[in-house]
Amino acid sequence: MNGECVEVKPAVHDRSVSAEQTTDRKDPEPRAWGPLVEVELGEVFGTRSGDKGGVANLGVWAKTDLAFEYLRGYLTEARLQALLPDTQGLNVTRYEFTGVRALNFCIHGYLKNGADSSGRLDSLAKAVGQYSAGKCIQVPKSLLD
Repeated sequence: MNGECVEVKPAVHDRSVSAEQTTDRKDPEPRAWGPLVEVELGEVFGTRSGDKGGVANLGVWAKTDLAFEYLRGYLTEARLQALLPDTQGLNVTRYEFTGVRALNFCIHGYLKNGADSSGRLDSLAKAVGQYSAGKCIQVPKSLLD
């Protein structure tokens, strides 16, 4: 600045971004959350997707700790496959990134051996996130307030 060197220290973040592979979790008890309403997943959670070879990656994240607590219990591997019927029969692995309130799903074989071998219109799995965001799910009404 003004010809002077200024030392810029790295940002300090208080959230960890390490991943933890998880197995299917039990659904959250609806009684604990109050009344449920049906909304599109993207109304409450963010999504993004892409590919790594033949694997489609789908990230889903919550904006608040409370919404992430619900998401962790609700969006199991089995429920994701129910929401996305074209993933039935494929191996889905779920990872939790609690520090950034996110889940990542690896959908193995979604693109066969990779984009070039996939017959899908979305050969890079870029639309899987938007497709997921449009799916209807049950969420506590309190998450919409």
